[in-house]
Amino acid sequence: MGPNKDFTRGNILNQLIKLSLPIMGTSFIQMTYNLTDLFWIGHVGSGAVAAVGTAGFFIWFSNALTFSTAI
Repeated sequence: MGPNKDFTRGNILNQLIKLSLPIMGTSFIQMTYNLTDLFWIGHVGSGAVAAVGTAGFFIWFSNALTFSTAI
């Protein structure tokens, strides 16, 4: 493992950007995954797209509840 980073010292804007990039990257990958699912399921029909979209919302919502308890 690499050296520990101290995010409490230095320019606050640079520290926030360094801290937020992995979080934004993960969200982008998850959004791309969901859009790919919707694209392929779209060939089946609109009911299937609605089901995948609804399931994606419930997964997002449960993650939000879980992470809010950690905060």
